[in-house]
Amino acid sequence: MDRLIRCAGALSVLCLCGMVLVLAATLVLRPVGILVPSSEIIATFLMVGMALFGFVYAYAERVHIRVDTLHRRIPAVPRRWIEVVSHFGAAVLCAFITYHSAGIAWMAFRFNDLSDGLVAIPMWIPLGAMPVGFGLLTLALLRDGARLLRGQEVRFGTSEKEDAVALASKEQGGAP
Repeated sequence: MDRLIRCAGALSVLCLCGMVLVLAATLVLRPVGILVPSSEIIATFLMVGMALFGFVYAYAERVHIRVDTLHRRIPAVPRRWIEVVSHFGAAVLCAFITYHSAGIAWMAFRFNDLSDGLVAIPMWIPLGAMPVGFGLLTLALLRDGARLLRGQEVRFGTSEKEDAVALASKEQGGAP
């Protein structure tokens, strides 16, 4: 699972690099009269791929930001169960999105749907990023939900100040 998530992160970086290259080529070549065909469409598809592969990597690496103002004020036992329910609920929602977006990508493949523009890109390629990204997020959420059920902790990205306070509190023998 971790290897798949790292691959998704690498794909996100590749999409970002591809998008930068396409846009840079467009900016550099346009003044000399050379146009990059379908550069806007290609950059858009790469941006979507970057986001869909990047969010699963961000979640799995615990750098996804979570607003937890209310979460911190809930006592430990109900908070754990709320986290379990939220993880499995999010996994169900992501599985639903995965299923339906896979159907859309499959239909684009079956009917050989092509993008508009000078470069006819098979639409199943950019549409396929959605079920892959959400499918991986579903698996990551299920994994973390199972960890929570076993009583293990699942942490999200925090600020440096919160990390320092938690570390100082542990060193003094207290709870954060």
